[in-house]
Amino acid sequence: MKRGLLELKSNLDKKNAADSWYFSILVKNASGEYETLLFTQEDLTRSRERTRLNPEDETKPTWLDKLLKYLGKQTPTQLPDNHSEK
Repeated sequence: MKRGLLELKSNLDKKNAADSWYFSILVKNASGEYETLLFTQEDLTRSRERTRLNPEDETKPTWLDKLLKYLGKQTPTQLPDNHSEK
């Protein structure tokens, strides 16, 4: 599994209807280039539902991923008040 870390970021140029914060992740795309993807809480909720409905397409963690998590190499993201990552 390719590991990434969702970082909670403030929206620095917030427009009227925009969220005050979002999740940012740096990924390597299919072309091998790095790009930043931004997700709102609603985007993550929809993505999790899509994964739940298509479990055959889910990427499972490797034994190394599980070991690193066990050893505490990944730290959870702190969410703003009244928000949950579910």
